[in-house]
Amino acid sequence: MLAAIRGTRRIKVPLTFAVLTSVAAFMPLLFIPGGVGETWSALPVIVIAMLMVSLVESLFVLPNHLSHLPGPEWVPTSAPDRFFARVQSRVDRVLKRFVRGPLDHALRFATREPGITVAGAVCLLVLCISLLPAGIVPTTFAGVVEGDFATATLEMPDGTTAQRTYEVTQELEAAGHRVIERLSADRPEDAPPLLSGVTVMVGQRPRIQGGGLNPAPTLNPEANVATVEFKLLGAQQRQVSTGEVAQAWREEVGVLPYVRSLTFTAEIIDFGNPVEAVLSHPDPERLIGIADSVVVGLRRVGGVFDIRSDHTPGVPEVQLELRPGARTLGLTLEDLAGQARAAFFGAEAMRIQRGREEVRVYVRLPSDERESVTDIEGYLLRTPSGGEVPLTTVASLNSGTSPPAIRRRDGQRVVTVSADVDPVVISGGEANDILVNSILADLTAADPDLTYTLGGEQQQQVESLDSLYRGFAIAMLLIFALLAIPLPSWTKPFIIMAVIPFGFIGLILGHLILGIAVSAQSFMGFFGLSGVVVNDSLVMIDLIDRKLRDGMPARAAIIEGAKGRFRPIMLTSVTTFLGFTPLILERAIQAQFLVPFAASLGFGILITTALLMMIVPALSTIHLRLISSRRSSGVREIPGEPTSVGV
Repeated sequence: MLAAIRGTRRIKVPLTFAVLTSVAAFMPLLFIPGGVGETWSALPVIVIAMLMVSLVESLFVLPNHLSHLPGPEWVPTSAPDRFFARVQSRVDRVLKRFVRGPLDHALRFATREPGITVAGAVCLLVLCISLLPAGIVPTTFAGVVEGDFATATLEMPDGTTAQRTYEVTQELEAAGHRVIERLSADRPEDAPPLLSGVTVMVGQRPRIQGGGLNPAPTLNPEANVATVEFKLLGAQQRQVSTGEVAQAWREEVGVLPYVRSLTFTAEIIDFGNPVEAVLSHPDPERLIGIADSVVVGLRRVGGVFDIRSDHTPGVPEVQLELRPGARTLGLTLEDLAGQARAAFFGAEAMRIQRGREEVRVYVRLPSDERESVTDIEGYLLRTPSGGEVPLTTVASLNSGTSPPAIRRRDGQRVVTVSADVDPVVISGGEANDILVNSILADLTAADPDLTYTLGGEQQQQVESLDSLYRGFAIAMLLIFALLAIPLPSWTKPFIIMAVIPFGFIGLILGHLILGIAVSAQSFMGFFGLSGVVVNDSLVMIDLIDRKLRDGMPARAAIIEGAKGRFRPIMLTSVTTFLGFTPLILERAIQAQFLVPFAASLGFGILITTALLMMIVPALSTIHLRLISSRRSSGVREIPGEPTSVGV
């Protein structure tokens, strides 16, 4: 009991501030905007709550458990106790030999040549970071997480009837079934069917997030829009991926000339189009031509597909213009528009209450009297005096087109061009670089009035990363303030925080080992890694300071402090890595979005801990030498005492 109480009192300050710095490291994840923030909003809340509860448990509950442990005089009697005692004794001997041998030699070198140690770590950091622009470790904004749904989204020209749209969806469905039959040919006969079900929706946009209904379905279905969804067997029960099914489906359908746009997706989470440019120009006609040029330019880029523009040629319409003679009959343009609308669209006659719903009743001409242009020409308008006059007598009819929607941003007419990419051939960032530096650069040089902004995934990336950068800076300031409270120096927090950038070494090497791309999820894992690195460094610095206060020579205090904290630091890192290992190795679809986060924390902690054991003693040595240099003209080694620094 006495040992439990004294041990808790000895560790309470560094432990408390270690937890608080971890909380500070995760806090920026609470304020990420956009879809990324919504996706990750639960993670920091859960982690912060767990950290605070674990602090209470470790200070008040764990000491009670430890107080009931048997003393050194305890002798194991049962077979399991003897087995675990032998294992514990053997592990203890191995750790002691490592601490007294390799670790002691490494720490003596780090404290004797701190400049070389830090410079070597910096070189390793630069080498690892250079793997990113070199393409050896790929980068992406958000890793693709495939779901169990292969979805085809169809958009026909404006004015297409729902029946015609449904006929095209039947072609898509038939092509999908042919693909499923071909991919199922190699499966065992007793294997469950690859296809679980098919959903066809005419008038609705696609579902989101792997089969969840759109949170705001439109009440006015669009007759020219349809979605075909193929629900596949669970990922654990099939060898073929959803992306392969979608790609084979795309190739089976080919090019449909009568379709305005057709896209195939397999992702469970969508952060927007990988390539998207919002174009603006004062001249609407010129804007349409520029958008077509961008589409043509993107088609020449390998790995870019499903290129589409939201510009529509418009639907045919009959434009009515009032003749001058109509004024003599008392007719106005408002009268012309109102009567024509009532005849061919309908005029509200009454409203009927049915339970809680209110039904509007419209009256218009019978269908056989409003099917052709001649029906419009023969329609009789009523004059204010009560007479009737043919519409063609008082108005002229002209053919034209009307856009179904006029899209504006900041008051400017815009057209959006978007596309998807094959990550095996080209990344979204590379495709956007070609779009901006080649295609749009040439168009802007030819027409300076053209302006553009990048949207979709690129816009999400800019907003999310900007928020992460700001949040990381605030977190570093908060961590510095927390570290300055228990440490008797304003400079020692810099020693602890200087280790944080070296966490990128573990992050990048972990992604290289697993063969996955560095993404926004990876940087979120780096926030947690920063907190753990600070914890380990703080625990080591705390023991070094205690030994310095006890009068031990500086170099000896650094070496003995690092050796004394090696076991808890090592156990913390190894157990954390083992805790993340099941998630790192998990192949379930639901876990893939978290794999980069787990890789950053797991491998980052494991690799950074090894570096930390060398970097913190080296930086502490440099720090003490700088302090000594301010007190005297130089630093000299005391002859015959290799473990001390004398002034």
